[in-house]
Amino acid sequence: MDIRENIEQLTRRINELALEQSDINRRLLMLMKELDKLKEQAASAEPVAKVEQPVETIEFSEPIVAPQQTHKQAPPPPPPAPAPSAKKETSLEELVGKNIASKVGILVMVIGIFIGARYAIEHNLVSPLVRIIAGYVSGAALVVLAIFLKKKYTAYSSVLMGGGIAVLCLITYIAYGYYLLLPQAATFVLMLVFTVAAVYASLVYDKVFIAHLGLVGAYAIPFLLSDNSGRYIILFSYIAIINAGILVLSFRKYWKSLFYVAFAATWLIYLVWRAWIYKEEHFTLALLFSALYFLMFYATFLSYKLVRKLSSCPMLSCFSGWAMNNLTIQRKRRNTSGCLRWRMQLCTSLSVSSSGRG
Repeated sequence: MDIRENIEQLTRRINELALEQSDINRRLLMLMKELDKLKEQAASAEPVAKVEQPVETIEFSEPIVAPQQTHKQAPPPPPPAPAPSAKKETSLEELVGKNIASKVGILVMVIGIFIGARYAIEHNLVSPLVRIIAGYVSGAALVVLAIFLKKKYTAYSSVLMGGGIAVLCLITYIAYGYYLLLPQAATFVLMLVFTVAAVYASLVYDKVFIAHLGLVGAYAIPFLLSDNSGRYIILFSYIAIINAGILVLSFRKYWKSLFYVAFAATWLIYLVWRAWIYKEEHFTLALLFSALYFLMFYATFLSYKLVRKLSSCPMLSCFSGWAMNNLTIQRKRRNTSGCLRWRMQLCTSLSVSSSGRG
C-alpha cells in the first residue's frame, strides 16, 4: 500500500515538473520571437549598404531548469519597548538625584557660608578684611569649579554656578552693609556685574533658575544699598532698565516664569511706594513710570499672545486694566476721593478681566 502511494506521489510530481518545463519552453519561445522582432526593426533602421551580421544560434544540450526562488529571511523583530513603570522610576530618580538634591546641597552651602561669616563677625575670630576675602575666594572657587565641570556634568555645574554667584552677591552686601569696606558706588557696580553674570550664565546653561537668581539680585540691589536719599527717579529708571532686559530674555527663551516674577515684583514695588511714600509732588513721576511699566508689560504680553500663541491670563488682564484705569484717573480725577477712585479702578479691572477670558 505504501509503494502505491509513493508511485502516485512521484507520478504527480513528474507531471508538475513537466508542466513547469512546458511553461518555461513557452516563455522562452516568446522571448526569442521578441528578440527576432527587435532585430528586424534594427535592420530596417540601418542603411541598406550595411551587411547584416549573421546571428549565431545557441543550442542547449540540456533542458533549462528554472532557478529555485530563495526566500529572504525576515528581519529580526525590534527589541521590546521598556515598560512605562521603569521609565517613570528613572525620571523620578533623575529628578531627585540631579535636580532636587543638587539644589538643596548648594542652598545648604550658601547658608553655611552665611552662618560662618556671621559667627566670625560675632566672635571676632578674624579681621573683617580676611572674612570678606575668604568669602570672595569661596564664591570664585564655586564659579571656577562650575566652569571646569560644565562639559561632563552640566546640571551639577549649573547649580554650582548659581551658588557661586549667590555667594559673591552676599559677600558684597556684607562688605558694604556690615563692615563699610566698600563704597556705595563700587558695591552697586559689583552687584550689577554679578547680576549680568547670572543672566549670561542662564543663557549659557539654558537654566531658568539661574536667571531667577539674577532677577532677585537685580531687584534687591537698590533696597540693600539704599541710603534713604529720596531719589525715586533713579530707582524707577533702574527698575525699567532691568525689566527691559528681563522681558527680552523671557520672550526669547520662552521663560514665562521670568515675566510673571518681573511683573509681580515691579508692581509690588510701585504699589508699596504709592501707598506709603507718594506725595502730590510725585504726580508726574508716578504717571510717567506707571505708564512706562504698563506699556512694557503689555507689549510683552501681546507678543506672547500673538507670537507664542499664549492663552490669556485673567490675572494679568485684570491688573493691566487696573493700571490703565489708574493712568486715566491720575490725569482726569486728581481731586476725586480715594474711595471713589478705587471703585472705578476695580470696575474697569473686572471688565477687562472678563474680556481677557473671552
